[in-house]
Amino acid sequence: MKREGEYLEIIRKLFHYEYNEEELRQLLKRFETEEEQKAFYKAVEQLWETAENTESPASYDPEKLLQRVLTTIRTKEAQPNKKTTIRSIPRKKVIPRLLKIAAIFILGLLLFFGGRSIYHWHQKEVCVFVKAPLGVKKSVILPDSSHVWLNSGSILKYPRHFGKTRKICLHGEAYFEVTKDAKHPFIVHTPKINVKVLGTGFNVSAYCDEPVQVTLVHGRVMAFRKSRFGRIKAKVILSPGEQTTFSEKTNTFQVRKINTSDYTAWIKGRLVFKNTPLPEVVKRINRWYNAKIVIKDNDSILNQMNYTVQFNKTPLPTVLKILHEMTPVCFKQSDGKIFVTKDKKRWKDFIKNNE
Repeated sequence: MKREGEYLEIIRKLFHYEYNEEELRQLLKRFETEEEQKAFYKAVEQLWETAENTESPASYDPEKLLQRVLTTIRTKEAQPNKKTTIRSIPRKKVIPRLLKIAAIFILGLLLFFGGRSIYHWHQKEVCVFVKAPLGVKKSVILPDSSHVWLNSGSILKYPRHFGKTRKICLHGEAYFEVTKDAKHPFIVHTPKINVKVLGTGFNVSAYCDEPVQVTLVHGRVMAFRKSRFGRIKAKVILSPGEQTTFSEKTNTFQVRKINTSDYTAWIKGRLVFKNTPLPEVVKRINRWYNAKIVIKDNDSILNQMNYTVQFNKTPLPTVLKILHEMTPVCFKQSDGKIFVTKDKKRWKDFIKNNE
């Protein structure tokens, strides 16, 4: 799938008439394929998930937006003193085909953005994307000098220059030390919730297959969930030492007191588990080491095994050895994967001792 930024740039160039003849021909040819159209729609859907909805969304008429494209074309063609790069393409062919492509873009945006202003998006500058692959962590300095630590398997998106509001998008986990600026609120967008701050230190865990968690170390933040039409459906304000978990089922935030160092230890290379079930342990180890560990035995007792242990830049073989010593499980490698199974020699004694 193509990056969101590429599609935004395509939309911007389309509206600003910036394609030369060959580029236009290639674009038209490219988007005639169903595969490319599906990829575009998928990218727009992700943009919708990460975008902040407008407080009072406008309703746009697709025909008027298409008319704007046609008007732009005709205006350019009526200016003989200015370079027109698509003049050599017959007008009767250009207009219908551009109409078709514009319809793909505009209707797709209307479908997923729920009436959000297209003009606001195509006028924005290209964003910076930072990815921390599995097994890798990254440190990023934002345009306002805020510091972000990006955990494994995470993606951060932010503009090269902030406006009145410092908006960034996060998929995965990151710790933020935000530069204080009361006049320019700092907002972190995740696929499920947003977090608004002025100047503070906090951790956000927003992996796609896990509940979203916000942990506040110092300062003050507000976590909130918006509807498609920009209204706040649920919110919570955190104090230092508190963590909130968002429940999609109930659309509520649950708050609890925690030891924040357990949730920010990853910045210093420490992997911390506290009464963590085996499936969660495996998931985090896979992400941390870029490993492929699979629980082979679908056993409820095995899945409910909890671990309280801390690893400090420990090699993966040593981690697996320690887990093996803690509980009656074995780690066997095969076909590039590591399978977790019950250690039959110790299993009966373990069950007996825990009855």
